[in-house]
Amino acid sequence: MSKKKRRTKSKKRPAKTEAPKTTKSKAKATAPELGDVKAVRPARPTSGHVPFPRSGLDGFFFGAVDPVRPWLLQRLFLLVLAFDCWLDLVPHGGRYGFNDFNVSHFAILDALQPTPTSGVYVGCMLLAGLAAFVMALSRPTRVGMAATCVLYTYGWLMSMLDSYQHHYLVSWLLFAMIFFPRLTGDEVFPAAVTAPKRRRPAVLVGGLLFAYGLYEVTLGVCEAPTPIELLGPGAAIETPSWMWLARFGLLVLGGLMAFLPVGEGPGETPVLAPDPPKTSAWAYVLLGVTCAIVYFYTAVSKLSPDWREGHALSRLGRTDALGGLLETATSEGLPIFGVMTADEFWEWMAWGAIAVQVVTCAGYLVACRVDTIERRWLKLGLLGALVAPISFHIGAELGLSLDIGWFSYYMILVALIYFLPATMLRRASEGFVVARRALTGGFDRVASAPLAPFGIGLVAAFVGLFVGAKVDLPGSHLAGAAFGASVAAAAAWATRRGRGREARAWSTSAVFGLLLMWVSIANSDARFDFYRFVGGEYRRHDEPQLAYDAYVKANRYVVSPWCIYQGRSMLTCYRDEAYAQQVAERDPSYELRRRDRQRQQEEMERRLERNAAP
Repeated sequence: MSKKKRRTKSKKRPAKTEAPKTTKSKAKATAPELGDVKAVRPARPTSGHVPFPRSGLDGFFFGAVDPVRPWLLQRLFLLVLAFDCWLDLVPHGGRYGFNDFNVSHFAILDALQPTPTSGVYVGCMLLAGLAAFVMALSRPTRVGMAATCVLYTYGWLMSMLDSYQHHYLVSWLLFAMIFFPRLTGDEVFPAAVTAPKRRRPAVLVGGLLFAYGLYEVTLGVCEAPTPIELLGPGAAIETPSWMWLARFGLLVLGGLMAFLPVGEGPGETPVLAPDPPKTSAWAYVLLGVTCAIVYFYTAVSKLSPDWREGHALSRLGRTDALGGLLETATSEGLPIFGVMTADEFWEWMAWGAIAVQVVTCAGYLVACRVDTIERRWLKLGLLGALVAPISFHIGAELGLSLDIGWFSYYMILVALIYFLPATMLRRASEGFVVARRALTGGFDRVASAPLAPFGIGLVAAFVGLFVGAKVDLPGSHLAGAAFGASVAAAAAWATRRGRGREARAWSTSAVFGLLLMWVSIANSDARFDFYRFVGGEYRRHDEPQLAYDAYVKANRYVVSPWCIYQGRSMLTCYRDEAYAQQVAERDPSYELRRRDRQRQQEEMERRLERNAAP
């Protein structure tokens, strides 16, 4: 017994020594991981020892990454996805559910799901956009990101009516974002970095101007509508020179204000922000590797004789932009290449597309680890390689007759985040975080009551019912009600668990997203396109009453009925007939036509009258 007691005592003695535990707990408290939910702000800087692996696969996937990259990519990608779902994908729902016939992307879905209807498809797209919007404006959760990925994926997966192959890639990118670090703007831009300095206001304003100028120039080159285009004749009509000067002026002025170093005083060194903390983001690296694989596969698939010899590209490149380039190449000649035949032109263009995709693949593999690269020439080379993906996707928008929705804008955005220096990304986005702090600071103090988040969640539920009814699309009522109820339930759960700040972010983002969805749909042709598709299907199926009802709604929701055509191509549309007529008179090849379905509505009305006659 005495020996057992001695052994017991000898085992208990070390447990009384608390020094090692205290040391470890203090070390953890002073160095929280960036993106950890329990971490305090500001997050741990990496000065001193580097806690990230440097070599091998561990170093590639788990090495240090500037947190602005996954944070900014996730936010902007989700915002683009939200408006893509609301404005570009919702109208396709008008073709779903006819004759109870459907073919899904996988045979197993045909055995499991009922026949998709317009209401099911539209509801999925509206909910996917709303979930993406809430995740973009709050701290993303794994559940919220998974719901966004599932809703979007099932939306295109349910039927071959949506057979665009690029949806597969968007779903894979959304899947990777589920596992992104859960970052907020306060973690990416700690108070130490955004502390007021003499140069800080100019840097913040310059970053905002630079970001907006980059947005205007990129979309303007792609001939996509932008806010500045509202002041001109339209994106597809000749753009005035002053408009391009304004775009590049914003870009240059913002760049000078944001990136030129400014000292505190005469003769002093420039003021530099402290090194931002780093994070480990294996899912961000995996997303970049996924893009590299896709570009590599695309390059390999183009090695077939039909593509290498330029035949496939000549069939796809039937646009005015590429036609003008072909005419110049065969008549006046191009720099370096000189005058060439049409076959030589298409062959060179085909090989150029292959080379661009190979360079883009290699660029993504390097860009995944750009924040740990110390060789300056490699960073400059990566910045030069950005020309490859940008030129490829802009060329696809301008030179190829492809119907791929907003896919080019997704990939341009991803390329900018991966290839641009982190300093540039920080300067371009820091102003938005500071502005958000200024705008929401007072609201956070007012809404700091214990039950305030739950109250805002109830408001979101009522707004969901209201917006669902106002959108007036099949499935919108149920989608609005389900989304509002889900937000109210999530806010109640978070409030009960003491996570009031997250509950407020979800609820306020939901209210803002619902209202913005309604405004964007009401000021676009989304509902017009939806109901004209419905009317066309009923018209082909010889159901004049249903076709007439659909055409009445389509004409009610047409926003810009006066359109300018050049041959069979529609260039742009306007709300005002007089202004559209002035623009049409600028070129003899322009023709002004009505875009609404008034003629089809009158045709269905006459058929109903004939059927009703004795």
